[in-house]
Amino acid sequence: MLVAVLFPLALRGLRQFFPSEKDATRSIGTQLEFVILFSTLFAACMIVVGPHSNHPLVSLLPEFVKTVVFMTGIYMVIFVLVRRNRSR
Repeated sequence: MLVAVLFPLALRGLRQFFPSEKDATRSIGTQLEFVILFSTLFAACMIVVGPHSNHPLVSLLPEFVKTVVFMTGIYMVIFVLVRRNRSR
């Protein structure tokens, strides 16, 4: 369970490259990069900390990819909708 502490630390390191102050003015490409990295970090943390952490890595790879793709899609839809509402 001590590994769970690594997620906030890794997220803080990610935020050093993508400061939250610039979230409102970030381009779609940069936002996509941030969201992919965040989703990858989250999925990796869930696999390491999750209940299925003792399964072989090959069997967890599809879950990892699905999580990254799903989270990236949801976050990008939210980003585009917020940006569209802000421009009105």
